[in-house]
Amino acid sequence: MIDWWFWWHAAEGVRYQLWYPDMHFDISSDFRGHYDDDSLTYIERLHLSTHFVTEDIGLGSEEIMIGFKSPIDFGFDKSIVKRKDVTIICGRGGDKNKGVWNGDMCHFVRDTKEGVEMRSRF
Repeated sequence: MIDWWFWWHAAEGVRYQLWYPDMHFDISSDFRGHYDDDSLTYIERLHLSTHFVTEDIGLGSEEIMIGFKSPIDFGFDKSIVKRKDVTIICGRGGDKNKGVWNGDMCHFVRDTKEGVEMRSRF
């Protein structure tokens, strides 16, 4: 579901706002023509995309770009990436207006006995 969510919410600003209405304001995305490519999984489509978001990460509204990458490119072991009870969303973030990449992010999502757990690092 998390793989689907990252694909789905990137299509419209109102969908992005659902995630965190007080901090997420808008989104546009470049899926390089792969948004509706049913031959690819949702996560494969995400790895080919860049999202342009407007959100507040603590300093007021900012325009941020996030270039999504395979977790393997971030150093995760293939055996973890292929597990069915885990999904890992990785990307490089930056200032949209300056065109500068300045940080990395990772959402590590796994099934637990209590439900789904997401751990994020920036």
